[in-house]
Amino acid sequence: MAATLYRAITGISPSEALDRAEQDDLKPPSALGLRWPLMAEQTLLAGLAIKADARIPDIATLQQGLQSRQTPAQLPFATSAAAPAVSFGYSRIGDG
Repeated sequence: MAATLYRAITGISPSEALDRAEQDDLKPPSALGLRWPLMAEQTLLAGLAIKADARIPDIATLQQGLQSRQTPAQLPFATSAAAPAVSFGYSRIGDG
């Protein structure tokens, strides 16, 4: 599900996790010019983690992270602390 969401948001299909094992070339949506809340971005990237045991385990948890107003560090899959999430809208930089 995370790969489908990544493709829908960025227009780029992410490489398979095994293909990224040696060199992870997956770019966060923000690095591709998308304005996206940090919480949603970290949730999406956690769903695409290389190691299966580090990935978000199910759609319900993915949905929780995408809709959460918590800071990323407060969710069970978080790997680092960050600023609180803001709006859940997104746009390409320059779209106004």
